[in-house]
Amino acid sequence: MSWFKSTLESRRCTRIEAIRASKLNSTFGYQIIAGSRHASRDKLLQLAFGLELSPEEASHMLVLGGHAPLMADNRRDTVIAWCLANGRGLEETDDILWNHGESTVADR
Repeated sequence: MSWFKSTLESRRCTRIEAIRASKLNSTFGYQIIAGSRHASRDKLLQLAFGLELSPEEASHMLVLGGHAPLMADNRRDTVIAWCLANGRGLEETDDILWNHGESTVADR
């Protein structure tokens, strides 16, 4: 996807850095970025944390990936958006989600 390429360039981040930070399997992460593999909503959210996207950018990426954007009326999405907006990492976000009784983003 060209969106990933331009986002990586604007963040001065390499694919491997984004994939490592997202805690995705490297092969699967490369396939998502290349557009050769369809990703679940949670896998794209993992990439959003790896790329340190804003909630708006993450929503845009979700829509490009064929999923619903982050929704303000969904408690889990609200927590995820807050964490993205406040620079929380994936692990901390998962802890916050868990503490609020919501499913985590990354596989545990």
